[in-house]
Order: sequence, then structure tokens, then C-alpha cells
Amino acid sequence: MSSSSANTATKACSTAIAHRIRHTFMHFKQVKRVLARAAELIASDWGEAEPEHLVVLGETGVGKSTILEQILRKNPRTHHATFTEVPVLYVEVPARCTIGRLCAALLQALGSPFWNKGDDGDRQDALVALMKKCKVRLVIIDEINHLIERGKQRTHYALADWVKQMGKLGGASLLLAGTPRAALLLKTNEQLGDRFAEVITLRPLSAEGDAEELRAALKVFGRMLGGLDSFDIAAAAQTKTFGFATGGRLRAIRRLLIRAVQIACRPTKPALTWDVMGQAFLEVIYPEAPATRNPFSPKFDGKPLAGRGEPFAPREE
Repeated sequence: MSSSSANTATKACSTAIAHRIRHTFMHFKQVKRVLARAAELIASDWGEAEPEHLVVLGETGVGKSTILEQILRKNPRTHHATFTEVPVLYVEVPARCTIGRLCAALLQALGSPFWNKGDDGDRQDALVALMKKCKVRLVIIDEINHLIERGKQRTHYALADWVKQMGKLGGASLLLAGTPRAALLLKTNEQLGDRFAEVITLRPLSAEGDAEELRAALKVFGRMLGGLDSFDIAAAAQTKTFGFATGGRLRAIRRLLIRAVQIACRPTKPALTWDVMGQAFLEVIYPEAPATRNPFSPKFDGKPLAGRGEPFAPREE
């Protein structure tokens, strides 16, 4: 095989591995719990009763968005002759959100050409009517933490009133999703706290308490490296290292491995090595990290990367 052909084959292999890593969905315990509860809410017939609701919280990178995408995929829209059935309606909280803007965003997601017409009351009435016509069973409102703004306490209470009305009038359950910061909405608003008493918090995979799940994830990713010379990333001895390097966040694991594969495929003899992992860590996880803070360096000090300015430092509330 010529050098040009070998390079082309190597690039194709790298691209294929990266695609597999990006698009793999893993059913961990907490994932199964969210999917099962969402399925129950979608299947429920609330009749005249107020629907039940759910809150899903998780730091960036733990897989929250992937789970919501999975719920949408499992419940696709169905186009009928006179209407489109929308079992699950998804929207992100819009910038500078108000109830009117939120209603408009939901109307737009439903395909209404009149999403920006009328006042708040008109939009809410139109939304209720269209939700019923489209047989909406679950409304996912993502990035709900964006509603937490200084001096916006009235917005919190307005949201509670809106949830009360939409849940009852629209006949659909609501799933609020966001970072743990969104929990402030529930703590400061009795109406929301009462209606969203069920909260599922997605946590990073730990090299300690969830070591088996983290190792299981590495095994899955390891199988995707077929075609590339590599050490066993799922070996028991590596679990803690990957836990330190990624904070147990699936997004970080994916990002790290994809970059490592890309680096590994640059030489004439592609190979995923420990040094390659260390370089990938510096490029996509913690740029300019000293050797003592690079888990793939023999000088690593063995402490979590959670200090000030480090990748997995606690977010300020």
C-alpha cells in the first residue's frame, strides 16, 4: 500500500472511530430511571387531574442533553392528514425569558405560523389549543437555570403560575431540565417546589462510588477503538486515571478519546499510547496543565482537578 493510500485509510479509520464514540448511548442506572419516568408520564392519561411533573438536573457534560434527545427519538412526531401528533414537545428557555417569550418558543416548536402574534394571554390560549390538537403528552423545557437571574424573583413566581395553568389546561406533564442551579427555583417558590417534588439529579461517574459504571463505559469505548493499536483503556488500573482526567463526565470522556484517536492517527504507525492520552488531555481538557495536574503524567499528584481554575471546580451559585 502506498503512503498516500495508507494515510487515507488511517484518516478513514480515525473518522469512523470518532463517529462511533460520539453516537453511542449508554443505559446507566440514572439514565434508565429518567427514561422510565418520562415514559410513564407520556403514557399517563390525566383526565381532569393535574398532571405530574419531573425535574432533571445535572452539571454540564454528564449526559443530560443526550437523555433528552433519546426521549425525543423514542417519541417522534407523526404526520396525519389533518394534524401532526407531537407526543413530546421540546424547547430551550429563550434569552431574556418571559412567559410570553416561552409561550412563543413553544408555539414555534409546534410549527404555529402565528407564534409571535398577540399578547401573553393570546399566546397561552393558542398554545393550550395547539397542544391538545397535537396530542402533546410531555413538554420538555431545557436550560431552566437561565431563569435564575438576580432581581427576577417575580419571573420565578410568574413561572409557577404558568406551570399551574399549563399543566392543568394543556393536559401534559412538564419536564424541567437544567444545571443544579435550577434547584433554587424550587427552593424559593412554594408552588414550583410542590408541583416539581420529583427531582432526579444526574451525577458524574465516579472512580470511587461508581467505579463499575465508569469502567463499563470505558469498556464500551474501548471496543470502538477497533482498527487502532491501543492499550486497554478499560483495565482496572486505568479507571481512576480516566476518572481524574474527565471528572467522570461522559462528554469529557468522549472529547478526550476522540482527540486522542486523532493524535494517534497522525504518525505513519498509528497507536493510542499513554503519552498520546496525556497530549489529548492538554489539548481538550486542561490546556497548559502542569505535569503534576495531568493524570497521564508520572508526576501527577493524585488529587481531583477541582481546584480554582481547574476543569471540574465547583460552579459558583
